[in-house]
Amino acid sequence: MCKLNQEITPTPPRTLTWLLAVCAISFLTSCSSTHIQGSRTAAGLSVSPCRNVMVFALDDRPDMRAQFESDLVYFLQQRKVVAVGSSSQFAVSDFKEGAEEIRKKFATAGTESLLVVRVTGRTTFEKGPGYERAAGFGEIETDVQSVATLYRLSDGVPIWNGKMDTILKEQYHSRVELRGAAKVIVSSLAKDKVIP
Repeated sequence: MCKLNQEITPTPPRTLTWLLAVCAISFLTSCSSTHIQGSRTAAGLSVSPCRNVMVFALDDRPDMRAQFESDLVYFLQQRKVVAVGSSSQFAVSDFKEGAEEIRKKFATAGTESLLVVRVTGRTTFEKGPGYERAAGFGEIETDVQSVATLYRLSDGVPIWNGKMDTILKEQYHSRVELRGAAKVIVSSLAKDKVIP
């Protein structure tokens, strides 16, 4: 029991900061889930692991594209792959030509392979029990479908394909989600032995 003249000791700031940090991290990491189904193509079965990759994220938003490419490059480099993003060398608008002209442009950049990632669909829905959905109290989630393809630049043949599905909760941080998606793609490439 607390007496009126008894001094109450406040929670030390470090403990409070630590508690808030743990809560924030658990909140951010619970915001989404990303799953990928990747596999080598028939042409990729006989290919040795790629050690030199250029990354191309098909996104009209330059800041998002640069950040995602940077994350992919980081995780590829962690696997001892020489990797470079394309956003500093090429704009998305540079690729209005056919596939052969695009392949030649990337081949002149001096890389042996090209990893292309693009969003193919986006669906927003409400999740929750029937009454909550009808009353508008369910959670809003977004399902983002993406495709990642690794091409051999010498002939333009795809050697690996990955289909990715990301569920975003109502409150999410795009920076965290991009980094997580990049890590999932690179992990799948390594699992399928397309990179070291």
